[in-house]
Amino acid sequence: MDQTLDPHYSPLLDRNHINYPCCRVAATKVNTATSDLGQWIASYLFIPYARESDGLIRPVLGLGWSLQYYLLFYFLFGIGLLLSRVKGIVLASGLLVALCIAANLLLNESGISSTFIRFVSHPIILEFAAGVLIGYCYMKQLKMSETASFIAGAAGVLLLLSISNVISIMVFPRF
Repeated sequence: MDQTLDPHYSPLLDRNHINYPCCRVAATKVNTATSDLGQWIASYLFIPYARESDGLIRPVLGLGWSLQYYLLFYFLFGIGLLLSRVKGIVLASGLLVALCIAANLLLNESGISSTFIRFVSHPIILEFAAGVLIGYCYMKQLKMSETASFIAGAAGVLLLLSISNVISIMVFPRF
């Protein structure tokens, strides 16, 4: 008999599902859960942590990986808010780009591989920097001519086509 058709069935009392009142998740339902206290603490605080189960830099629930990047971005962006708008944008974008480049150089040249270096070496950080610059251009209502737009689009396509060369140079953590 299907449990959900049973009149006495309650998901609140089912040990194989989320127990809402206590906010517990059964370890059997989370494939990446371990008894490692460090992993749980890092996960709750959104601190990058290499999981024991698969070595990926993710919280206990893998869906939270993007929140770790958001937290880093907003931390750097918050520091930039202490300065004038232009200086803050330059600082936040510059730090994001510098972190990504420095981390990739450390991974490739010296072989240093800590969890934080692997975390900031991912090129998704560059997308945050690009977003800051695009937002600034939008705020300033900067417009591009059709020729400049075409050149920028062509450069983007060429960059996309040459990404295999970039991938061979940079070390990307898996998601």
